[in-house]
Amino acid sequence: MKLWVCIPVFNRIDFTLKCLESLSRQDYSDYKVIVCDDGSTDGTSQVLAKRYAWVTVLHGDGNLWWTAATNRCIDYVLANSNDPSDCIVTLNNDLEVPENYLSSLASAVAKYPKSLITSVGYDIKTGNMVSPGYRQNWFTSKVKAINPTTDHLPNDRSVAAVTHAAGRGTLIPLEVFQKIGMFDERHLPHYGADYDFSFRAARAGYAILVNYPSQVFSHVAETGLTEMRKSFSLREFYGYLSSIKSPANLRARWWLAVKNCPKMLLPFNLILDFIFVTGSYLKYHWRGYLGK
Repeated sequence: MKLWVCIPVFNRIDFTLKCLESLSRQDYSDYKVIVCDDGSTDGTSQVLAKRYAWVTVLHGDGNLWWTAATNRCIDYVLANSNDPSDCIVTLNNDLEVPENYLSSLASAVAKYPKSLITSVGYDIKTGNMVSPGYRQNWFTSKVKAINPTTDHLPNDRSVAAVTHAAGRGTLIPLEVFQKIGMFDERHLPHYGADYDFSFRAARAGYAILVNYPSQVFSHVAETGLTEMRKSFSLREFYGYLSSIKSPANLRARWWLAVKNCPKMLLPFNLILDFIFVTGSYLKYHWRGYLGK
């Protein structure tokens, strides 16, 4: 079983090099890295050609964003894989992984073959866990973080069931794409396509599991939500709710809910979500004003 690691990239060459360096040290040998460089202006493609010749680099025009760039990587894999047991691993370039990362994912999917296997996220600066895995409650329009101590499968403390998975370190068997299609680049070009895909996979009969031994280390301060809340103004608030770069983008959140929320709960969910998103922004800056 080959693991095809798919990484969408736009600039931030320093992050990309650190990510690839961590991948080069893996104790799992049967893997291939595919990078889609979506029109980077910092020489990403040229640097990778010189320093990482074993990495396949695809090219975009700068308008692909996360979803379409990831899909281009997956298109390449589907065209070049000759083993139906192969799997995709979606990864972002601002992540670094330990030496056993790919082997931990491979072991998990061997044990749970009809599954998407996602990772636990840690802050690379502090070492603190920041993303243990989540369960969506459509009635309350909230997600709840699982507890690694108490939330696990009955006979396996290393794995827990969740409702959805982020693209920041998730293994997906190739057969899932063949069964349900690709990430939705039309409605969810940057944020939300990973969650939507895993919700769709769950409805198609695949388990969504977080594997605690599979760890990714993230530059948390550089993530979209942190960047979009750096300052407070009406202009910044509008960007927070409308920018394609913002996880709070109302259009993306609307499509995610419309496509996956139970229909009878949808109006209630959309109203609550708007309240939570706007309230989160105001609360964040109010706490900053108070120095908390």
